[in-house]
Amino acid sequence: MEIFSRDGVHSVTVTGILSPPGLDNKTVLTKLLDEHGVVISGGQGKMAGKMWRWGTMGAISEADMIAALGAFEIVIKQMGHRF
Repeated sequence: MEIFSRDGVHSVTVTGILSPPGLDNKTVLTKLLDEHGVVISGGQGKMAGKMWRWGTMGAISEADMIAALGAFEIVIKQMGHRF
C-alpha cells in the first residue's frame, strides 16, 4: 500500500493510504467498525473508494494505533489481501 501525500504538504491530522486493487473499500470500513469498533474514513470526491483516511489527532495513544492497525490487517487478510 502507498501513502497518499505529496512531499512538502503532508498532513499532521490525517494519513491517507491508497487502497490496493481488489479490496472493496466500503466493506473494509464496515467490517472495521462492526467487527472491531475501529473507525477510519474513506476518500472524498474523486478519491471515494480509492483510499482510506486515518485520523491522527486527538486522544489517540500508541496502543490505540497498534490495535487499529491489527484490526485493519485482520480485515484485509480475511478479504484476500496478500502481504
